[in-house]
Amino acid sequence: MSEIQTVEQKQLIADRVPPGDRWALTADPAKSVYESLTDTLEAFPAKASLAAQVNKTGTEAAAEVKTADDFRKLSLEAQLQFKATQPEAYKSLFTQN
Repeated sequence: MSEIQTVEQKQLIADRVPPGDRWALTADPAKSVYESLTDTLEAFPAKASLAAQVNKTGTEAAAEVKTADDFRKLSLEAQLQFKATQPEAYKSLFTQN
């Protein structure tokens, strides 16, 4: 008989922003400030993603582009770098064969 084990992991998702009870999500590059902890927690699922926890350089990210959807998932900086450094691959993403 197999056992099921529950593992809890604490993760810091927000930092308090004085004065008062204001908060900013740690994964939000814009550091938007929310007026309450409830507002912060409600915004967390919208801002959180596994991709935000993976740091890739523009070159590494661009090397993984195989479809137009892959391209759209890149940051603006990585998209511009991909377009500049691989113009033929960029064209092939958006032209029909």
